[in-house]
Amino acid sequence: MGDTVDNIPGVKGIGEKTAGTLIQQFKNLENLYDHLDDIEQMKLRGAVRIRQTLEAGKDQASLSHALATVTRDVPIDVGLPELQFTGFNLNESALCSPNWNLPTSLSSSKTAAERRRRRGLDGLHLARADTRFIINQANTRRR
Repeated sequence: MGDTVDNIPGVKGIGEKTAGTLIQQFKNLENLYDHLDDIEQMKLRGAVRIRQTLEAGKDQASLSHALATVTRDVPIDVGLPELQFTGFNLNESALCSPNWNLPTSLSSSKTAAERRRRRGLDGLHLARADTRFIINQANTRRR
């Protein structure tokens, strides 16, 4: 079974219910493929076809499994202090805005930032409320 939201293809012809039943029975993909012949003895409708489909889609299943697996042993050369949110830099984000499809949100926030700057507030860094505004605008555009 694939996941269209995350663009993970899965094995064509194996749906959510069948995949769930097979993983419940065999516990993991490796064990499933080690026991493909046992599928025909299971009380699954179309068991022979399921086994053949899995056999033909083994490479696709391996690829899908790799894509869905979160790598947790990646070395990270920064600590938590470097990752702490310190504000939103509007000047840098303005360069990215065409890619994010946020021109209206960004220009609205830029105007607000300009007003803050004229009032003597610190630079063009946005507060969390401004960041929330941009995120909300982006979410609204996606709908």
